[in-house]
Amino acid sequence: MENSAEVIARLEQEWDLETGFLGLLREGAFDAQKLNRLLDTLRGISYRDDDTIYRRIVSLLWSIPLFME
Repeated sequence: MENSAEVIARLEQEWDLETGFLGLLREGAFDAQKLNRLLDTLRGISYRDDDTIYRRIVSLLWSIPLFME
């Protein structure tokens, strides 16, 4: 993944009610293509031991499994 700002933007887009996987799921609609896009974003996240992980990224990641439960 390019940088933290890009990661944050991509994760926030997934909560959009019209175009994001999580936003649509909130409305009861499952879209496999959008799920794959989210999974690609998640797979692209990597940090080294000395990298700073931004609080916003943690909050966006933390809320996904809680929401999907």
